[in-house]
Amino acid sequence: MAQTFLSNIAEHRLVPVIELDSATDAPFLAEALLKGGLPVIELTFRTSAAAESIAAVREQFPEMFVGAGTIVSQEQFQQAVDAGAQFLISPGFDPRLTGTALEKGVPYLPGIATASELQGALALGITACKFFPAEEIGGARLLRILAATFRAFSPVFVPTGGINLNNLESWLLEPSVIAVGGSWLAAKQWIKDKDWAAVRESVATSVRMAKAIRPA
Repeated sequence: MAQTFLSNIAEHRLVPVIELDSATDAPFLAEALLKGGLPVIELTFRTSAAAESIAAVREQFPEMFVGAGTIVSQEQFQQAVDAGAQFLISPGFDPRLTGTALEKGVPYLPGIATASELQGALALGITACKFFPAEEIGGARLLRILAATFRAFSPVFVPTGGINLNNLESWLLEPSVIAVGGSWLAAKQWIKDKDWAAVRESVATSVRMAKAIRPA
């Protein structure tokens, strides 16, 4: 199951990280992403609308690969699973949450920002992690160092935080990066204004760019 999840993420290389204030926006957002060529979405638990939004997208767009982000507690973990989330992502590394994901067989990316956190994840058998906050914590140079230090485990990463069209290429060219996440794909203001055409155009542009970028 986990390998299928990683293959899906790696195929599309982009994960929109979305915070919704209202679940009524979820279907419109999902439709805009699909029309832009991206059947992946991560809906974050930064608002109370997350679980309802996930359920709405799963019900109306079965072709969409729907994840739950900013999972920081066991309660959120269960809410996300109950809502139908197909993968879960945390901003940090919590051995207990990671253990729950392994026990239940739920596709899961813990967040790491240091060698200690990555080592902790690897010790539990997790070789795919979110790298957050990517730009602020040291950028691609730090990630390169971490990947090289632990190369015996062949870790792979989904960097998130400060990534946009201006630096997308540099991140996707990193051999250890299977995909990147970000909110630039569907800016909060566009969602607030219900400008789904802007979301669709942004996604289409990013999808075209990502397809053209492949590590040597």
